[in-house]
Amino acid sequence: ETTVVRMSQPPPQPVSAPPLAANLSRYEDSDGKFSFDYPKNWTVDRSEDGTITATDLFLRDAIIFVQTAQQGEPVSISQLMDAVKEGLAKQTGYVPLGDETVTIGGLAAVKHNFRVLDSPEFNNINTVGVAIVVRRGDNVVILLEFAAETAYENKKAVLDIIATSLVVK
Repeated sequence: ETTVVRMSQPPPQPVSAPPLAANLSRYEDSDGKFSFDYPKNWTVDRSEDGTITATDLFLRDAIIFVQTAQQGEPVSISQLMDAVKEGLAKQTGYVPLGDETVTIGGLAAVKHNFRVLDSPEFNNINTVGVAIVVRRGDNVVILLEFAAETAYENKKAVLDIIATSLVVK
């Protein structure tokens, strides 16, 4: 007489997405002034004027800009943010939402929240934006993040990772 023993197999485990950190790349500024993390499915370009642009490669519903400046005269980061806000105010539909002091890469920074409503510069869609100014010595880094208002809740975590990973050298 033959006895058949059947071994029960454990149920297959669901496949989970890898942690977000595994989906990130690190951008290192060629001038050695800053670095930041960004999703691997984004593209990063450097323009002739040195502005770094990072864009969601597939959805194109979020974009960041990073600019650097050498600070000759000693001014506060709040004063530097005032200059950034003057530039933003030139955008059609710009609505300031307030400032806060934050820490980025161990440095004090100013964060400015805003919206841009129905602006031709942004294909006539409403956008949500954040501007951050960080300084280490004379090296100033300005980070501008924009997302389509309809996509902001989905993009907020990614934009926060980009901002908090910023290192000014």
